[in-house]
Amino acid sequence: MPDSNRRDNHDRRRTPGTCGCHTTSVDPAAEAVHEAMPPAASETLTLALANASHEPLGATEPYGEDDGVVRMIVAEQAFAVLLLGNTLKTIPVLQINYLG
Repeated sequence: MPDSNRRDNHDRRRTPGTCGCHTTSVDPAAEAVHEAMPPAASETLTLALANASHEPLGATEPYGEDDGVVRMIVAEQAFAVLLLGNTLKTIPVLQINYLG
């Protein structure tokens, strides 16, 4: 019987692309940082990533020059660097930094 307190890593790494949403995928090194974060900071970032899958440009900020592709999510204790792939509706998360 699975432990009910165990995090479901599959759900965090890939957000299904339903209803026109983008699908997120997380680099293994970035996932390791996300897993090591305190629960509150991790949850905040997870929710921000989920928002980005529904509204990629509105839920993210430009990373450097605004080319509409390389974006970031800035949360209180973390930030993530990601790419917006509008053709395939994908959002690969390249980097996660914990600031706490």
